[in-house]
Amino acid sequence: MVNPSLWQVNIGEGVGPLTLGATRRQVLESLQAFGIQTSFDPQGHETLLRIASLSLTLVFADDGSQVLRRIDIANPQVCFANWDILGKPIHKAVRLFKCADHETLWCSAYDEASQRELELNLDRNSEVKVTGDAESLRRGTLWIPSLGLGFTLRESKIVELHVTQPEYAPKFGTGTWNVAQKTMSELGRIPKRSGKIAVEESPRAKLVRASLKVSLMIAPGMIVWSAIDLQLKWNRAPDTPATVIAVIPPPPAPFGDQFHLRYLDENSQPHEVIMERMDFFDAPHMDSIVNIRYLPGSPEQPLGDRRYGDVGMTYGVPRAGIVVAIYMAIQLMIEIYRWFRARTR
Repeated sequence: MVNPSLWQVNIGEGVGPLTLGATRRQVLESLQAFGIQTSFDPQGHETLLRIASLSLTLVFADDGSQVLRRIDIANPQVCFANWDILGKPIHKAVRLFKCADHETLWCSAYDEASQRELELNLDRNSEVKVTGDAESLRRGTLWIPSLGLGFTLRESKIVELHVTQPEYAPKFGTGTWNVAQKTMSELGRIPKRSGKIAVEESPRAKLVRASLKVSLMIAPGMIVWSAIDLQLKWNRAPDTPATVIAVIPPPPAPFGDQFHLRYLDENSQPHEVIMERMDFFDAPHMDSIVNIRYLPGSPEQPLGDRRYGDVGMTYGVPRAGIVVAIYMAIQLMIEIYRWFRARTR
């Protein structure tokens, strides 16, 4: 069991033994002191260290210093003193730290690149989109920059805590905490959205969607394998000489559309077949000898040299197209169903 002191938050400093501003090696040594082993390379340059067993993510600076810049925690044991934070409604966190509305900031996508983009928009006097109150509570992240604390929400409940030093907290976002959000959080009621509503998929729906994706990967693979196998069979089939005994239409027509052929199979049994002009690269002439091929056991179904060279392609492409079309149709029906459910909620 992990020592509970690992989850104690020290505002502006870190969490437990993890100190903001520490080097990668110092961080690993601190984790090892608690018996936590990771495969993270202290000499590497990755900016993220995810420890799935602890529901913990460490974010390192990408400016060359490679020091610990932020700690993201989704473990329910994280706490301030004796107060557990995860699972609590956001208004209780705002009340706990006694911060004014204007001292908060909604910023869900917090990284240096997104902050630079927002700053550029402000410099250009561009309008910055303000996220709706209900949407922020559903799936937003509220920061208290002066404390270096961020709270990621799901339906107004805190599901992840972000800890950084105040100077590295986000400075630009999409709005602040307000009375409307406080009221919704306290009542535990978030109104429906007008327009498109994100409907949470049931486990069964997720299973169906996952099965469709797996099927889309497996079915074309089976078709490709079958097409290759079929083409190899035709490639191995021996050439069989056939005599043109009639051309339709007959001379003096300059070009024949069909050709009546006579040939012997591997058992010296005679066969006759009428083949099309498109079966051959060069149109046969009366009494000429052409090479045809057939698969073992099917001498009555021969193909000309223009056909047996691309049998696999002719077999596979339309079938793969049908699989993709069916998948897209099912996906469309799922989206229509989701839209209908959203409109009737």
